[in-house]
Amino acid sequence: MAQRSIPDVRDTSISEPEGQYVRMSVSWDHSMIALYHSSSLIQVITADLSKQISRIEVPGENSIYRLGWVGLEALFLQQTPLIVQFFNVHDENAHYGLHTEFVQIGSEPDGVKLYSDTGMEFVCPVSRTLIVCLVSLAAEKAVLGVASASDGALLYEAAQWLNTNKSHQSYEYIMQIQDLSLAIDQCISTATSVWSSDMQKALLKAAHFGVAFSTGFDSSRFVRVLRELRVLNEVRRNRIGMPITCTQLHELGESCLINRLIDIGAYGTAAEICKWLRRDEQEGIDRVLLEWVRRTITEAASLPNKSDLDMEALEEKIAKKLLNYPHVSLADAAKRAIDAKLPKLARLLIKREKDDSKQVCFPLLSNYGAPPCSLKLLPCSIECSRYHCCTPA
Repeated sequence: MAQRSIPDVRDTSISEPEGQYVRMSVSWDHSMIALYHSSSLIQVITADLSKQISRIEVPGENSIYRLGWVGLEALFLQQTPLIVQFFNVHDENAHYGLHTEFVQIGSEPDGVKLYSDTGMEFVCPVSRTLIVCLVSLAAEKAVLGVASASDGALLYEAAQWLNTNKSHQSYEYIMQIQDLSLAIDQCISTATSVWSSDMQKALLKAAHFGVAFSTGFDSSRFVRVLRELRVLNEVRRNRIGMPITCTQLHELGESCLINRLIDIGAYGTAAEICKWLRRDEQEGIDRVLLEWVRRTITEAASLPNKSDLDMEALEEKIAKKLLNYPHVSLADAAKRAIDAKLPKLARLLIKREKDDSKQVCFPLLSNYGAPPCSLKLLPCSIECSRYHCCTPA
């Protein structure tokens, strides 16, 4: 008879004496728990139930559709299908409401996506570093106000003055920076948080300007961020439609991103991203190309009347693509044609294969009624191998 496990029941001093808890949400990193009480109260506690982090009084109606996290710094509370309230975990008085026509909320590691019938809005907490740089940008545009004293903001201002007729002020801003490595890092971090490509360029130029004055800064992160932003800006385009952030890319992983592009048929974009990220050829562009070959052949094989299929045109299309990548074998494409029961296509592809050792791996073509062209090369291949084996060192 199977034994039933007894749940771990633990008393805690932070629980409310009256009413009941009706919603619970665990943070993305499983370090905190948000609890919604029937008395219009949100309690944020540690995962081990030992400490209360914040206690938030919820204004408005005592109704709730959904409770969730916005990154690790904020919470959202959907009170009605059209009204969402956002709360700062560390500031009980900081909250605001959003009234919009959305149909679904999607949680991400660094924010939430609000989907509607016509579009999507992404809501995330704004980092202190980003606020500093954006305040600096607003001051520069208005030519008024006092710029922030943050090292990152000073470096950004220095880079902005560099290409003006008052470039000497750039030096003055540089001299005010206390920690140049921190300033460079702040500009790079802010570039990964903003969505505007122009703002990204301005921040990265500022970081690059700072690197020229730094002797001990490791530029590997700067190079990696350049590659990642190029990838993010590409997949955010309308023709791809993946509005992901840098944090989401790290959580998702490069391989999963490429898999998603393959799933939607964006093979060209997937191949380019493999190049930008310097992916291993076997796990990168080779896999993308072979997936394209597999889908192309599968679609051709699924036609109801194969007699109408122009095998020569299909073979030309596949070969033209693969010949641009010599490290991808046409023999692999021929194998997929055999699996799809298209022996004529396999024969046409294998004839283009320049590696004789790969051609002789296809004697099974004769089983499909095709001339055993690969068998003709077999004696020659054996003789060549025998010659190399017998040649003294």
